[in-house]
Amino acid sequence: MAANKVLVVDDDPVTTGIISKYLNRRGYQITSMLTSAEEAIENIRVNKPDAVVMDIALAGKMDGIEAASYIYNTFHIPVVYMTSHTEQPLVERAKITEPYGYIVKPFTQKELEITIDMAIYKHKTDMLLQNTNENLREKEEFFRLITENIVEVFWITDPKVEKMYYISPGYERIWKRSMTSLYENPRSFLDAIHRDDVGRVIAELEILKTGQPFDNEYRIVHPDGTVRWIWGRGFPVRDKDGRVIQYIGAARDITARKEMQEKLRNSEAFLSNIIDNIPYMIFVKDATELRFVRVNKAGQKLLGYGEDELIGKTDHDIFSRNQADFFTEKDMEVIVSKQLVDIPEEPIKTKILGERILHTKKIPILNGGGNTQYLLGISEDITDRIRALKELIEAKEAAVTANRVKSDFLANMSHELRTPLNSIIGFSEVLEDELPGPLNEQQHENIRYILSAGRHLLNLINDILDLSKVESGKLETEFELLSLGELIDSSLIMHKERAMKNGLRLTVEMSPDMNIPLEVDERKIKQVLFNLISNAVKFTPKGGTVTVAARKIPDTNDVEVSVIDTGIGISSEDIPKLFTEFTQLESVYSKKYEGTGLGLALTKKLVELHKGSIWVESVPGAGSKFIFTLPVSQST
Repeated sequence: MAANKVLVVDDDPVTTGIISKYLNRRGYQITSMLTSAEEAIENIRVNKPDAVVMDIALAGKMDGIEAASYIYNTFHIPVVYMTSHTEQPLVERAKITEPYGYIVKPFTQKELEITIDMAIYKHKTDMLLQNTNENLREKEEFFRLITENIVEVFWITDPKVEKMYYISPGYERIWKRSMTSLYENPRSFLDAIHRDDVGRVIAELEILKTGQPFDNEYRIVHPDGTVRWIWGRGFPVRDKDGRVIQYIGAARDITARKEMQEKLRNSEAFLSNIIDNIPYMIFVKDATELRFVRVNKAGQKLLGYGEDELIGKTDHDIFSRNQADFFTEKDMEVIVSKQLVDIPEEPIKTKILGERILHTKKIPILNGGGNTQYLLGISEDITDRIRALKELIEAKEAAVTANRVKSDFLANMSHELRTPLNSIIGFSEVLEDELPGPLNEQQHENIRYILSAGRHLLNLINDILDLSKVESGKLETEFELLSLGELIDSSLIMHKERAMKNGLRLTVEMSPDMNIPLEVDERKIKQVLFNLISNAVKFTPKGGTVTVAARKIPDTNDVEVSVIDTGIGISSEDIPKLFTEFTQLESVYSKKYEGTGLGLALTKKLVELHKGSIWVESVPGAGSKFIFTLPVSQST
C-alpha cells in the first residue's frame, strides 16, 4: 500500500524539520517543506498530497487560515493547523474554516501522528459519506422519475395494518381518481372495479395474504362511465427469515390490447367462416412434420373424416401408402422450391365417396426468415366435370359421325335426285317452248307449275349438296383478288327484273375507300349476296327499298357489307333461329313465301369459310339489316 503524502508549510525551519522527522518515522512521505501559502498552493496543484500541515500565522499576502480555506474548497485536501497558545485570536478565526485538526506547539511525536492519522481518516470517511449521499440522492431521483413516468401503477403496502406505503402517480392517470383516498384506505380502489369483476379481484387479494402471488385481468369504471381493462399483479416481499414484510404490485391499462385481441378474434372467426363456406377443400399442414393443422368443412365432407380425426395426423395416417407417398412427395416439392405446385388431376380414395379426382394447388406459407412454415392446399373435386367432359367428347364424336353420315347420305341422294329432276325440267322447257306442238292455255299453266316445282326442288337439292360439302369439309375454294363493287353489281342485276315486278327500288351505297380488291371465292361470295338480296326482295312489300352498302371498318383489315330492306322485319325471339338448317320462321307472312330453310344457314357457313362473321339487326314491321364482314386478305 502506498504511503500517504503530507505537505508541511511553516516559516520556522526547526518546526518543519521536526515534523518531517516524526512523520517519516510513522511512514508518511513528505512531499515538500515550504514557508509560504502561495508556494503551498502551487505545490498542491502538482503533487496532490493526502494532507497538509500548515502554521496558522504564515507571513506573506495569504496567512495559513486563508490558504487552508482555499486549499480545501479547491482541492478537497484536509488541512491540519499548527498554532501556539499566544495565537488565541487566530485560533478563534480558524474555527470558522472547520479544519481537520489542530496541533499546538510544542508537540510530541505521538500527538502529531494521532492528529495526522485522524485528519486523513476523517477526510476519507467524509468523502465516502458524501459519495454515498450523492448516490442515494441520484437513486432517489431516478426512482422518482421512474415512478412518476412509468405507464403502470406501482404500489407498496404493509401486510400487517393494510397501510399504503406508496402509490405511483400513474394511478390517477389510469383510474381517474385521487391517490389521497388510497393512503387513507388502501382498499378504496375496489370502488372503481367493475361490479362483475370485483368479487374475483377480492379473491385474488386474499390469495396474496397466503403468501402467494396473483396475476389477473379485470375492468375498472371511470367516473364518466368509461370502462377500461386492467392487468394486475402482486407478490409478497420477504425478509431473510422468510417473513412477509411488504406487498408489492403493479397494474397496467391493457384496454388497447384487449380491443386488439377482440378484433383478432372477430377477424379469425370471419376468416374461418369464409374458409368453412368455400365449396373447395382447404387444408393447412405444418412444414416440419406435414401434419394437418386445419381442414375446412368441405374438406372434411370430401375426405369423410371429422376435424378431430384429421388434425395432427399425416397423410400416412389416413390414406394408403402409395397415395400418401405421392401426396408427401408433392408437399416436399412445395417446401423445398418455395413455389406453388399445381396438380391438375390428383386421384384420391376417400372414406365415403370412394375414388375421386381433385384439381389441387399447394402453396408455401413463408415465415419472416423466408422459410416455408406452413403448406396451404386448395383442392376442387372435378370428378363429375371430368366424367361430363368425357361424355361430352363421346357425344360430340357421335354427333360428328352422325352428321358425316347424314351429309354423305344427302350428297348421294342429291346426286340421285338431280338426274331425273334435270330430265323433268328439260322436257318441261321443251313442252313450254311448244317444240312438240302447240299447247292451249291450260296446258301452258300446267307446264309452268311443273317447271316452278322442279326448279324449286333443284334449288333445294343444290343447297343441300353445298351445305353437306361445307360440313364435311369437301367444298373446294378458289380465292382471287376481285372488286367488291363488281360482285355487288352483278348480284343486283339478277334481281332487277323481280324487284321491278314487285315495285321495289334497289340501291347501292359504297364508301370511297372501297376501291380496294378483296381476296375471295367469287362463286361463293356471289351466292352469299344472292341469298341475302333474294330474301330482302322476297320479304319487302311493294314500294319498299332494298339497299346494299359496303364500307371499310376503321383501324381493321376488314370490310363490312350490309343488305338493308324495309320489309316485314324479324322478332327478337326468331333471330337466334335464322341461321339454323331447315328452319323457317313461323309468322303471318311466312305462309306467303316459299323457301327451303337452308339459304341463311349456307350463307353463314360460306361467310365463315372466308374467316368472316354474319349477324342481323331487325325490328318487326320496320325491316331488317343483314351484315357480314370479310377480311381484305385471307392470309391475315
